[in-house]
Amino acid sequence: LTTIPVRRGYQYGVRLVNTDYGELEVPPGYFLDGGNWREAWPGDTVRFRLLPSQGMITGHLSFDAGDPQDGNLESCQVQAFADNWTKWYDGNIDWDSLKYAISVPNDTFDVRFRCWDWDYLAFPDIYENIVVQDGQVDNINFILNYTHATIEVHLKNAHLQELGQLYHHISTLGIYPNVYVSEAQLQSDTSFYFKVCEGNWVINAPYLGNGYVPDNDQVTVSVSEDSSFYFVEFNY
Repeated sequence: LTTIPVRRGYQYGVRLVNTDYGELEVPPGYFLDGGNWREAWPGDTVRFRLLPSQGMITGHLSFDAGDPQDGNLESCQVQAFADNWTKWYDGNIDWDSLKYAISVPNDTFDVRFRCWDWDYLAFPDIYENIVVQDGQVDNINFILNYTHATIEVHLKNAHLQELGQLYHHISTLGIYPNVYVSEAQLQSDTSFYFKVCEGNWVINAPYLGNGYVPDNDQVTVSVSEDSSFYFVEFNY
């Protein structure tokens, strides 16, 4: 039992951490009931329960041919989501063998790998509808591709004070989820800076609200291995 001092009048998100890089490594054979996230108001009691797992999702990570394998991977995690993403379960990754395992209850899951600094992108973007029923589901594998390039997407005539915190994502050409996906937040210069790997990237003009109409709805950028910067502008 621990007490966390907070300010009154705000709702807080609470999660457990037991590693130097800010993640929770659950003991093998257990899962965190309801996932590693709770919302609470000052004065609330938050409970986390470790329960014996009913099943497991496992897989292997590999690097795209020729990509560096010594990049920063501390921000990377693999997770399984259930109940329309209201519950999630963090996996344990062995970076020596590049194998991972997620202890879970019986349910249907979406499984995703993310590096939150976007140094590597995963293919596919997600595995959907993975059914676990008193057993182990194997070979949920991801290929990691190093983001050697940046696409700047500038929103001309956009007024930052009217937009607030705006996030946007782009993906490579293909049928989802068999694509690479990158995400970025709008910066003070009204540009997004997407970290990307090689591929044909489809960029949709962000929706900015009533009164903002872009001159073009969509642009495709072909990113090659030997170029590191690309510029796209949508004029509103």
